[in-house]
Amino acid sequence: MNQRIESRLHAFFLAAGLWFVVLQAFGDEAIAVFAGSERLAGNLTSTGSDSLNSLMQAWSLLFMQQHPELNVQIHASGSATAAVALTESTANLGPMSRPMTQTERQRFEKMHGYPPLEIPVALETLAVYVHRTNPLNVINMNELETLFSAEPQCQPAGRITRWAELGVASPLGQRRISLYGRNSASGTYGFLKQQLLCHGDFKPEVHELPGAAAVIQAVALAENGIGIAGTRHQSAAVKALQLQQQDQQPMTLQRTLYIYLNAHPVIGLGAAELAFMRLVLSETGQQLVEQHGFEAIPPEIRAGLLQHLSGTVHVD
Repeated sequence: MNQRIESRLHAFFLAAGLWFVVLQAFGDEAIAVFAGSERLAGNLTSTGSDSLNSLMQAWSLLFMQQHPELNVQIHASGSATAAVALTESTANLGPMSRPMTQTERQRFEKMHGYPPLEIPVALETLAVYVHRTNPLNVINMNELETLFSAEPQCQPAGRITRWAELGVASPLGQRRISLYGRNSASGTYGFLKQQLLCHGDFKPEVHELPGAAAVIQAVALAENGIGIAGTRHQSAAVKALQLQQQDQQPMTLQRTLYIYLNAHPVIGLGAAELAFMRLVLSETGQQLVEQHGFEAIPPEIRAGLLQHLSGTVHVD
């Protein structure tokens, strides 16, 4: 696991005072917690990440099979909409492919008087893609920032506009580079602004697309194109570049995916939200994570999250 991601997950428990000793011999049963015995009815609404849409659909289908009288509605309109929907109480679940920003947290807390509950649910690795015929094989973070950033912040450098400036020979080398990315409502956009651009801005010429699949399709159709999307979207029509640090050491762009919830410090979570999150963090729920091309949350982290969720008070 990426060290920064692992540190963030561990810090989650340390900050909340939740870290505890996990028995070495705990089995799958310790994390396969379901609320299937409780009768649930009504509606559960999810608004947020497009990247998490397929997983939310899979989890919801299984959850509704367990609770036939409960309906889960999913709106995959981008991570930015999750924070708004939770703050305005128009959604029960807020899937996000990035952490909430300080501004989003402050708006939520101003409205409700307490912070949102952040639950890591999966990990995703992003890759840099070019057309399958592009001879380029390696790109470093400085070059990538210079390509996409309006004004490079991490490693100030000159501009890169043509493939020749990355060592690609003619005829492709003389062509301008076409840049493809996600729109500003997506968590991928926010994640890359933070991790790739050091909170800088994307170039205005970056083509903003509504989903990762659209980025892959655009790069597949443009011999001079480059874009960033999850590794689970890779196809034979594109080629993933090896990503390196400045010292030429290989690196990965990995991020944590979350579901945010409105958990009142006294009232706690609703029964349906609690049961849904137990399913998400169960062994079965995390198998679905891997089946959809993501990486599962480590068992010891899930055990701590489940203990935390089990400690939330619920009042009917």
